Amino acid sequence: MLLFEMPMLLWRNLLGEDLGLLNSKELEQLEHQLEPSLKHVRSTKERPWSYMVEMARIESVYRKVEFLLAVTRYCRE
Repeated sequence: MLLFEMPMLLWRNLLGEDLGLLNSKELEQLEHQLEPSLKHVRSTKERPWSYMVEMARIESVYRKVEFLLAVTRYCRE
């Protein structure tokens, strides 16, 4: 195999192509290379959800503050 073909073959393996040509040790190495990327994708995927939860909390606190301000105004009258 030519030296310039190695990166292309690795790239194809990372894309899930030609995996049948790999032995078990090479498959394990590929798995270890993919794990950090997968963790990054999962954390990125979870971010919008956590953002929405945080926004819901902020809105809830905002509504409570508005309610308490209204009660305070009423009590002062």
